[in-house]
Amino acid sequence: MSSSKWRWRLRWSRLRFRPSLPEELLEEILSWLPVKSVFRFRCVQKSWSTLIQNPTLVAKHLLRHQTKTENPSILVESSDLVGYGFSLHPYPDVDNAVRIVDLSKDLGLPQLRPLSLNMFSCINGIICIGGSCLARGGGGFNNLFVLWNPAIRERKIIRCPSLSQCPAHFLPPYNFRAFFAFGYDQYSNDYKVVRIVTYNKNSPPTQNSLFTDYYNFFHVYSLNADSWTQVIDTTIHRSNIGLLCCYAIYFNGVNHWLGFFDNDRINELGQNCDREIILSFDMSHEVFRIMRLLDEVFRKLMVCLEV
Repeated sequence: MSSSKWRWRLRWSRLRFRPSLPEELLEEILSWLPVKSVFRFRCVQKSWSTLIQNPTLVAKHLLRHQTKTENPSILVESSDLVGYGFSLHPYPDVDNAVRIVDLSKDLGLPQLRPLSLNMFSCINGIICIGGSCLARGGGGFNNLFVLWNPAIRERKIIRCPSLSQCPAHFLPPYNFRAFFAFGYDQYSNDYKVVRIVTYNKNSPPTQNSLFTDYYNFFHVYSLNADSWTQVIDTTIHRSNIGLLCCYAIYFNGVNHWLGFFDNDRINELGQNCDREIILSFDMSHEVFRIMRLLDEVFRKLMVCLEV
C-alpha cells in the first residue's frame, strides 16, 4: 500500500471517530449566528441540515434576533404606468447599498397592473406582497401573492382559490371586492393569509327585504399545510357588513379592518344610519369578531386604524 493512500485512510478514520458536538450545544450555537451563516452550514452534513430545519431551532433563532436592530431595512414601493417596483434601503444607509427588487425577475411574480396591489405586509422578516396580476400568455387576471424572505433569498408564490359563487338572490348588476391580510399563528408556528370576498348589490335596496345587500366569503391559507380552507361563519356571512379599506392592521396575531353595518335607513336629517365597526380576525383561532364604534367618534373625525 502506498504511503499516500495509507495517510488518507488514517485521516478518514480519525474524522469518522472524531467526537461530535451534542445536539443541544450545536442548537444553542446556531441560534446566535446570522441567518446567512446558518444556511451555509446546511451542507456540512445531513444531521446539520435536519437540525437547521427543525421548528424548535427556527423559533429560538427568531426569538434571539427579532429584538435586534443591527441591520434594519426599509422597503419602499413605487408605481408607474407599467407596474409596481420595490427597493430595499438599509438603515442607516452607510454605503448607499440600495437593492432594487424586480417583481418579475427576482420574485418570479407576474407583472402587477397599476392600482391592483392590495396586500403588503411584513412579519418576522417575511414580506407578503399580493394583488391582481395579469397572467402571462393572456390568461386574464389572477389573484396571487408571494411570501418572500430577503435574508435567505427564498420566495413562495401562492395562487388564490377561484371566487365563490355569488348568492342566488344577487341578480345582476352586483359588485364584488377581495380583501387580503397576512398574519402569524404563534401557537402552531404557521404563517397565514386570510381572503375576504364581499358581494354587494349594485341596485337600490328594497324595503323589508328578506335578503341582505352584502354577502361575504372567507378563506384562509396555511403555509404549513400549503392549502386553503373556507371559514364558515354564518353570522358574518349573511350580515350587511362591508369593509371601508382594503388594508388591514395587524397587531398581536389579529388583523383589523374598518367596516360598517349597512342599515339601508335614512334619519330625519337625511343622513345614512350605517353603523361603523372594526372587523377583526384572530389568526390562531380563525375567529371573526365585531367591535362597534361610537357614532360621535366616527362622524366627527376622519378615522383610520393605526398601531
